[in-house]
Amino acid sequence: MLALRWYLINPAGKLVDKKISWRGDSALRDGSQAKLDLSKGMYDAGDHMKFGLPMAFTATVLSWAILEYGDQMDVVNQFEPAKDSLKWITDYLINAHPEANVLYIQVCSYTMASKCFYFKLWCHLQALISYTQNP
Repeated sequence: MLALRWYLINPAGKLVDKKISWRGDSALRDGSQAKLDLSKGMYDAGDHMKFGLPMAFTATVLSWAILEYGDQMDVVNQFEPAKDSLKWITDYLINAHPEANVLYIQVCSYTMASKCFYFKLWCHLQALISYTQNP
């Protein structure tokens, strides 16, 4: 049950059910430059960066856990929160693929990047995009 708390701590976007008192809304404008809603999803490690491929892996593992252990999750009232977390991630992933051959693979806050050298290395763009010509 404690492992599932990660999904309560790391979501981005407009939080609908704030079960963690110190967590607030974040990344509400992610994707707005491209007229997309990339506000949801999960932060990678509390660093205000969203990486699409690790997030897709997270969704895969969570899906598998729900399929394999959903009945045990239900006993401890974690089945619905697990499904909600999975939907939160897949909503982001669907929005990050707005058209054929286009996938937003990384989103980060440049404001945060300007305060930290590490972020400057990785966040030179608001969103990194992968095209067929730019895989």
